[in-house]
Amino acid sequence: MSNLYELTWKYKEIQNHLLNDDDYPVELIAADEEINSKIENYGFVIRNLESDSDALEAEIYRLMDRKETADKAIDRMKKMVMKAMKATDKTKLTTPHFKFTVAKAGGKTPVKITGDVPHEWCKVKYEPDKDKIRTAMEEDGEIFDFAELGERTEYLRMK
Repeated sequence: MSNLYELTWKYKEIQNHLLNDDDYPVELIAADEEINSKIENYGFVIRNLESDSDALEAEIYRLMDRKETADKAIDRMKKMVMKAMKATDKTKLTTPHFKFTVAKAGGKTPVKITGDVPHEWCKVKYEPDKDKIRTAMEEDGEIFDFAELGERTEYLRMK
């Protein structure tokens, strides 16, 4: 049996032949059945891969939940060690296997906003309003030198 690429090429070749002649060759019927069978087999493989993908996604979520549980336990235990070291006024502790240090986080000093901030202390962020531009181009027929309408993508739907 030919692969899908060869079958598609063969099918197009037969279709081109039909454009020039009025006869309906037997090869077209055979090619049509072959390509339909091949596409159906692709459908079975796609369904199997979708099933595998769904199972993998479920496993990813299960592992992410386990990771989140482990991260929460780590955070909780670090807070307990920090609390114990602060309660005993220890900033450093060295054991045979570990070295613990209570240290301040690096970076800039955090700023807490507690009220309304005047406008001169605020940043303004401008971004294109794509919905407004699209509407103007589609409905009003406006043409802009800074934007153009793109092509909508296509996809295969399998039911």
